[in-house]
Amino acid sequence: MKNIKIPAFIAFVLLGWVIISIFLGVRYSGFSVKREALPMRIAETPELKIVGNGTVKLDISNASEGYVAVKYMGDNHKVKATVEKGDLRNIYDIEADKYGKYVVLPLPAGNGDYTVAVYENLYDVMYREVFKNMAEAIMEDELTPFLYPSLYVDYTNSGLAAEIAGEIAKCARSDSDVIEGIYRYLKREVKYDYEMEKILTGSIKSPYIADIDGILTRKSGICIDFATTMAAMLRSQGIPARVVVGFVEEADGEIRDHAWVNVYLRGNERVIQGDSPGWTVVDPTYGATDEWPTGFKPRHTLYFPKYFY
Repeated sequence: MKNIKIPAFIAFVLLGWVIISIFLGVRYSGFSVKREALPMRIAETPELKIVGNGTVKLDISNASEGYVAVKYMGDNHKVKATVEKGDLRNIYDIEADKYGKYVVLPLPAGNGDYTVAVYENLYDVMYREVFKNMAEAIMEDELTPFLYPSLYVDYTNSGLAAEIAGEIAKCARSDSDVIEGIYRYLKREVKYDYEMEKILTGSIKSPYIADIDGILTRKSGICIDFATTMAAMLRSQGIPARVVVGFVEEADGEIRDHAWVNVYLRGNERVIQGDSPGWTVVDPTYGATDEWPTGFKPRHTLYFPKYFY
């Protein structure tokens, strides 16, 4: 059999195409580059380090993983918990169905000393402190708090949010692909609930505990539902995401309360919509309302965060 010689320039072009195909993750001769699937993290309460009193227990065993767990054992009709560090002061409502159970509270402001407190209602908006203690966080990765389920981003490894996100992630080549896939899924499948907005307007002073799988089942919700659901789906796939509550200023000057998602893009990730690697705004509510039918946030809206969950 005679040897067939391929002209050098053709060989060079073919080699270049192979390299480009591999780099882009495009299928070539049965080869594709896919994103590595990451195990989902589940918060635990091993009670290895406990502080408390007869009313409250605080498990600080996993402060190095970016979270603590609070158990309220009293019978007050309205209970709140706070996590404070520097300018950060996150407020949580502990609802009656959580009494006697641990609820997970993230430590979202990096390493250092946090103050965790629990309050019981006296009347109207007056509360009394029934517990306060310090929790020191020494984390190897300060993104860790945004990879676990918590009180306000509550999901499980067997729930619908993790299942749908896992299916979306199967074909992804990068975290950016997963983010885009989940955003477009929520845009396509979940509608904005204007009736619910009318009922709740002005009544939410801190995020309520969204029923994430319920939102995905009934396929409707308001801004905090969209933000919480997207954050849960991203975290279940090992992508750091936090729910942000604050207000936005629209292009016409209107200011209103809002909730959105911050997603962390690592340095080697393809940047979304012109943002730099690091925390970037992704606002799934706009996709659902078609106020901004393309992209991941409205270009002329200003975001002013108040709470990070």
